[in-house]
Amino acid sequence: MLWSKLQKGDLTEAGAPSPLLRAAKAAQDRGEIQSRQDLIDFAQKWTPARGGGPGKSPTTIAPAGIDSLQQRLQTLGDDALDRVRKSGAFEGRIMPSLFPADVMKDMATWGAARIANGAIDFGKWSKAMLDDASDISPQAMAKVRAMLPQLYQASQKEYEHHAQK
Repeated sequence: MLWSKLQKGDLTEAGAPSPLLRAAKAAQDRGEIQSRQDLIDFAQKWTPARGGGPGKSPTTIAPAGIDSLQQRLQTLGDDALDRVRKSGAFEGRIMPSLFPADVMKDMATWGAARIANGAIDFGKWSKAMLDDASDISPQAMAKVRAMLPQLYQASQKEYEHHAQK
């Protein structure tokens, strides 16, 4: 998700400016980020404390474990969203209630990544999911909108599953 946002120049997460994406865009402009793996490496070094960045002293420190959970879920969420796109689930007339189990699991992982990125309440989370879906197609947006409540519950469970690891 972050890689596709960076490629498109969208520097927002859950409708708000993303310090990580702004820092990544600056690094991309300097030629430091040229691939998805470069972005992952950059994000792992970047301090999530506001105003922080590679090599800078953060003004606040995130609780232990939060960084790795967010990074892990972001990577898993990016991969899951790519698989959902490739599955063709958003194309054609397949009703969301008939999506295969692996597609639903990937959608829950994608949603859990949005929770890890700060879209905790249903409103912000829904907006983030619909923003991502609108980048795919109008059909994707309509299908995601139709299943937001059940997808939110599944995403919360997926987030909790990863948070307990």
